[in-house]
Amino acid sequence: MGNDWGTLWIEDCETYRELRSYTKFIGLDLEGFNELLIKYLNDKYQEQFFDRPIKKVGDENNCLEEY
Repeated sequence: MGNDWGTLWIEDCETYRELRSYTKFIGLDLEGFNELLIKYLNDKYQEQFFDRPIKKVGDENNCLEEY
């Protein structure tokens, strides 16, 4: 796994793809989905992240290949 601070590393491809399939249904592209996911996690877990927000999505397991 990568170690870049501020990167959300996708480890569970199945869960990520399931969430992504819902957003595809409403017409949200991959970039928009990732932005929405990052915003949600940053808002919800700001205290746990010690004010170090997630900035991008990383994909070492190639979960995003088909998207």
